[in-house]
Amino acid sequence: MRLHVGTHVDAPEHWIAGGKHIDEIPLDTFIGEAVVADFLGKPDKPITDRDLDERIGHLAQPGCRLLIKTGWNDRFFDLSIEDWRTQSPYLTNAALAWCVGRRMCLVGIDFYHGAASRRPIITSGSKRSWRTPGSSR
Repeated sequence: MRLHVGTHVDAPEHWIAGGKHIDEIPLDTFIGEAVVADFLGKPDKPITDRDLDERIGHLAQPGCRLLIKTGWNDRFFDLSIEDWRTQSPYLTNAALAWCVGRRMCLVGIDFYHGAASRRPIITSGSKRSWRTPGSSR
């Protein structure tokens, strides 16, 4: 099993300067019902705010857990690691803002989450600044 699939959680601090560290997140955040957005028919394409709204907009309540199902990991052994990373679906800036605006407590994905060249750099008008994964504080 690959390290970044189903085996760990990225704490907000990993992506958001000043975000919480993993030990600051209550365990019950990860336990409970979730809304599943099914994107099995949209492989290797960006996932937009419109896509999310069409599939689960009526179910997205503040504090809900969102799981995005693309089936992308089923292709891991059929592609080179580079192709698996660079052709992976991803959330657009607008989709990320959609999740933040609906106050999702958790967003789970089954695709590569790294910052490849075609991925947008996340920016926000808030006081927090977004950063590239793995960068230092």
